[in-house]
Amino acid sequence: MRLIALTPLLVLAACSGSDAPEKTEAETPAATQLSAGQWEMTSEVTDVTQRDKSPPAIKAPEGSKTTTSACVAEADAKKPQPALLAPEGFDCTYRDIYMGSGRLNATFACKSAGLSGTIATVVNGSYTADTFEGTSVTETQLSGAGDVRIQAKLTGRRTGACTAAG
Repeated sequence: MRLIALTPLLVLAACSGSDAPEKTEAETPAATQLSAGQWEMTSEVTDVTQRDKSPPAIKAPEGSKTTTSACVAEADAKKPQPALLAPEGFDCTYRDIYMGSGRLNATFACKSAGLSGTIATVVNGSYTADTFEGTSVTETQLSGAGDVRIQAKLTGRRTGACTAAG
């Protein structure tokens, strides 16, 4: 009878080894900034919604991809220049940005040649020192016709040291 009572304790003692468990990826500390260097960013349009009955003023067909390359300077690693994350062909400035613990949330006010009105972009994603994954949503409120909402999947990776072209 005593052996039956001790069996659970013996099993517990055998299973509780003194070796510390290996850390999982989820327990690994998140990056606090991007690594300086050349970055390649790809944007793939996943959804386009016309917001009025006229043709979109911004041409971005669903499924289209663009890839850009940009240099992230050491001074910009904690807050990269807007061109790294903003839609290609837009001149954007940050309205707000949070970047820490492997998460990035940013809002941009953008301009594009030939368009007047408001163009807002929101980027949400996660990053490591050398990679980025996220989404962007660009919405227009133009003074003329052609308002659109464009969603895109963003992926990025550090490709090495900055190049002269970057």
